Amino acid sequence: MRDVKLDLRARNILQQICSKSNYITISDIANGLGVSSRTVLRELPLVEKWLQQRGFNLDKKTGVGIRITGSEKEKQELIGLINLEEGDINYSQEERQILIISELLKNQQPAKLYNFTKILKVTESTISNDLDKVEEWLKRHHIKLVRKPGLGVYIEAKE
Repeated sequence: MRDVKLDLRARNILQQICSKSNYITISDIANGLGVSSRTVLRELPLVEKWLQQRGFNLDKKTGVGIRITGSEKEKQELIGLINLEEGDINYSQEERQILIISELLKNQQPAKLYNFTKILKVTESTISNDLDKVEEWLKRHHIKLVRKPGLGVYIEAKE
């Protein structure tokens, strides 16, 4: 079986679970990380596989929450393993928007949405939603965001 690698979000989810001695709900994890419950649920199969490869189990109780079975000492060892993991970076919505703005400000050429999807590891629709927020921010600073199908996105402003 191929060794499962954790990305940053999955590591953060695991740390949230390990930080509780009892059950923690999906919504508590989501709130603690600033993501949706759906995002946490999407990451759980990866988290579970990673745990199983290391001899740990995720105990799930409907209406109660989830927890990792094991002693406090085992959980501390697990936190050590989590910290050793290297993974991809998952940016928050705000971080993505800041990165998009900085890319647009430094680029002389239009940027394709595809490039942002590869850099930020999200879908084009997520980038499009982020661009809506970026556009609002840019407007407040008297900068125009231009979106041209087939060409890309760029900004227009007076120096």
